[in-house]
Amino acid sequence: MNPRGAPDMLDFRADKKNRGLSPLKGHMPLLHFQEALKLLRSDPVLKEARGAVKRQGLYLVGGVLRNLALGRPLPPDYDFVYDGRTALLAGKFASRLGGSAFILDKETLSYRVAARVNGAPCTIDISSVKDGGISCDLKSRDFTVDALAVGVAELFTEDAPRLFDPCGGLDDAACLRLRMNSRKAFLEDPLRCLRAVRIARQYGLKITPDTAAAVKKASPLLTGVAPERVREELTAIFRCVGASRAVSALYYLGVIKAILPEALHWRDAGGVEPPQGYDLLAHSLKTLDEGEAVIDEAMDTAGKAFPGLAENLSRHFLCPAGSLDRKVFFKMAAFFHDAGKPLTVKLNPLRGRTSGKLSFKGHDREGAVLINGIFRRLRFSGRVAAEIANLVKNHHRIFALAKLKKRSDRAKAHLLRAADGVDGIWKGAAVDLLLLSVADVRATRGGEDRRFLKFVNEMLRFYYEHFLKKRAAPLMNGREIMRVFKIPEGPLVGEIIKKISEGIEAGVVKDKKEAKAYVRKRLKAAGC
Repeated sequence: MNPRGAPDMLDFRADKKNRGLSPLKGHMPLLHFQEALKLLRSDPVLKEARGAVKRQGLYLVGGVLRNLALGRPLPPDYDFVYDGRTALLAGKFASRLGGSAFILDKETLSYRVAARVNGAPCTIDISSVKDGGISCDLKSRDFTVDALAVGVAELFTEDAPRLFDPCGGLDDAACLRLRMNSRKAFLEDPLRCLRAVRIARQYGLKITPDTAAAVKKASPLLTGVAPERVREELTAIFRCVGASRAVSALYYLGVIKAILPEALHWRDAGGVEPPQGYDLLAHSLKTLDEGEAVIDEAMDTAGKAFPGLAENLSRHFLCPAGSLDRKVFFKMAAFFHDAGKPLTVKLNPLRGRTSGKLSFKGHDREGAVLINGIFRRLRFSGRVAAEIANLVKNHHRIFALAKLKKRSDRAKAHLLRAADGVDGIWKGAAVDLLLLSVADVRATRGGEDRRFLKFVNEMLRFYYEHFLKKRAAPLMNGREIMRVFKIPEGPLVGEIIKKISEGIEAGVVKDKKEAKAYVRKRLKAAGC
């Protein structure tokens, strides 16, 4: 499947989403790279590495050197290979940096150190040099741009440090080219099929034809990869700017079939190819694009889309959604929001016509169940799975409210409460819901609906200025409800909290005494 229509979707070099990343132009001679390496002498982690190992035999490899060759900021992740005792070195790093060390792989004796350097988190991975020395070790890695190494001891000498580059990674970096080291790289670890797309998208590289062919051939093996590893790489893809291009590449390379089979046939969601059918994939990718734009606009203090809300919305996107970065969570919600449509498609005949109109009634509810299952299968946290499923479940309700000529505060609060969950357990999800609707409308209508945007701004101001203040101090929490009404923990507690909120909104509950009376009356009427 090729949703974009051409193999050049694997070429991310000229993509406008890469503006500001400052890729190198032209070849970077070895001499210039060796000069650039000297900049690493001031790096605090490398200075500690030199202090921990005085002799030769410790090599810096991978991401730091790749980014240096690509002219990108250095990552907070360091990879070393060592011809000595990796456990001992990991302990030294942890001690010198005030971090903690733990084993990653007992078989290969690989260790990771988690620490904070200059106030920012960083990770340090240490593995043993493979048999045959550093050059053989590099040849066993995934991509040529990652198969670079330099001796740590040599970095701190006056002479130009020797670069180990047995696979031509420096040349590939200069040409912004992602090339595999060998075809067996994907067979040894199929997760590299996902990683190829992520790295190409993240760094604005072109995946070479032979590498793409190898990915296509190996992608079915992803079904045997641990879900947790797939989750982390998929999350990293959605973290990229221009994530929709990367998702398109996953379709083109056949990776989607292995990791998200539920989304495989989105292009013909109506059972009929477009234009007669419904191209759910095109809509989902467009909503993802619009979702990224909404994030930028929401956090822009000079933005016109959400005037006066930048401070609140910036704070919102800086707060995590469970275990996920809020921006990644929002972009995933944008892509998956209509996932239930293929399950509910019906062709309703139009009166007086021979053609028909597709209907997806109930797709929000079906989608919520489907998405919850997908996210749990990929081992996302229970909270993330439930919260994103709840967004999918409620994403269509906002359009019904927008159509009303008069919207009462109670109606507004009812929708916001449904999004934020019982007792506000997903506080902030209502903001995601409102902003998601903007992205959805733009993707559907091909542009801005100013009337709808005005409604969303009205709802956002109501949320921050009224709704949150009313919910800031609930009259009764869950534990108190269980004690007062002598009921066990369970769904009934949530229903009681909901009833109290409704009573407050209706103006019949003003204090705790009235709340107890109000609930007892409702429980009695329900036969409880």
